[in-house]
Amino acid sequence: MRLMDAKKTNLTVAAVIGLILVGATLSWFLAPEIIEAGLDSSFSDEEKHALFSRHAHETSYPKTATEVCFRLEPGFYEKGDVYGEYVRFKASAEVINTFVESTLGLGSKRAVPTDYASWHQGVGDYEWWRPMSVTDPVYYEDGRKFITVDSANGIVYYSYVRSYSDVKGISAYGE
Repeated sequence: MRLMDAKKTNLTVAAVIGLILVGATLSWFLAPEIIEAGLDSSFSDEEKHALFSRHAHETSYPKTATEVCFRLEPGFYEKGDVYGEYVRFKASAEVINTFVESTLGLGSKRAVPTDYASWHQGVGDYEWWRPMSVTDPVYYEDGRKFITVDSANGIVYYSYVRSYSDVKGISAYGE
């Protein structure tokens, strides 16, 4: 009887390990990928909006926006990595004000961004993502959501950070 119990246990352990390996393999191949659309994208504004709406979890942008660019990063990175959702678009001053008010509220306006927001808005080496190079920026910030408005050109840079980890000594909590 003992020999049979030992064989059963060994088979059970082997089966569990096998299932774990199969699950890990499937998650590797079926994991979501980074979704990005730049200024050179072949998608129309309507197609970009549909793609963005389908895959974004925390951010949005006005349907009437033009010159839309975005990068959506899946949330399965290791602790310490910064990942999130980034969108840049062009719109009229009225649309921008309505967007900011409905997204973060006009009370979220800041004269200068926090160190964390400033660092985060500088993340990414994409031709279309340059919020920290805006000449006369207007900053809005609420927790993990950051908006930089380039009023002169009617451009909005909006990002949402899914990670609150310390990065390079800069804390999202302002500590």
